[in-house]
Amino acid sequence: TDTADIAATVARVAAIARQGSELVRITVDRDEAAAAVPKIRERLDRVGIDVPLIGDFHYIGHKLLAEHPACAEALAK
Repeated sequence: TDTADIAATVARVAAIARQGSELVRITVDRDEAAAAVPKIRERLDRVGIDVPLIGDFHYIGHKLLAEHPACAEALAK
């Protein structure tokens, strides 16, 4: 899914986690995606999905993390 589409990404991550995935990698390739990550984490937590989210950053990852610190906090380290 497009990570910026919060509802679709939450649904996909939840489905993957329920099938047994131990972690899920999501693309963080632009501002909208970085801003969505904490909201995705919050919604997953609300429905009891605690699978670690791993950020798949593209060439501007350092910029996105600096500009969206909540994104960094929401991702597994």
